[in-house]
Amino acid sequence: MYEHLGFLDRQVFHDYFKANLRYRKAVETGKATSQGFCALASLNLAEGDAQAAVELLEEAVKKRPDDHHLFALMSRALSRAGRHDEAIAAALRCRKLHGRHPLPDEVLAGALRAKGDYLSAAAAYQEALKKDPGLVRSRVSLSEAYLMLGEVEAAQREISAALRIRPRDPDALYWAGRVAQAKGDLEAAASYLRSALEARPLDDKALATPYQDVLKAYAAATGGSRVP
Repeated sequence: MYEHLGFLDRQVFHDYFKANLRYRKAVETGKATSQGFCALASLNLAEGDAQAAVELLEEAVKKRPDDHHLFALMSRALSRAGRHDEAIAAALRCRKLHGRHPLPDEVLAGALRAKGDYLSAAAAYQEALKKDPGLVRSRVSLSEAYLMLGEVEAAQREISAALRIRPRDPDALYWAGRVAQAKGDLEAAASYLRSALEARPLDDKALATPYQDVLKAYAAATGGSRVP
């Protein structure tokens, strides 16, 4: 029951504080499902407590050692905690359990990107996109990886494809702005970054790029002279 209430608080009412309490109560009763553990761990991650998320997921993995979703989230939590080799190992376990799906490739790519290995991350994102070309987040992240590698035209190609699929995606608009900055087109960069700020709900914790980073990039593109 607590999980059902937590789901409603999180997905319907967007009350993350109350959802956290509901899911934690489910865990404390000993009746939480793996989805309940994942939900609470993801809320902890959104709040910046990666260590708490890792501890929750370690408990969940003991109960469900063959659940690839747990290893996917475990990898992300370990990356946030700075435990990059363990994050990669968790991603590889996820791939072993569910290798035909693009999710494990995305998870592995994210772990490699967090470690700073953008070349290997790009290869993993490419594998995910071979399985599903419509994955906007993979296209956005591949664009980022290319930009970090200095491959600006490749980054432009991927971010343009992402925006064709989802024109108002805040993360895609942010990286489109970063690509435009790299190309020296500050007017286009400011336009993309302003759109990224306008498109993102302030309470949305699912976006990859923090609001402060978008605002900082917008200020750099405009010389700090314009307020969005």
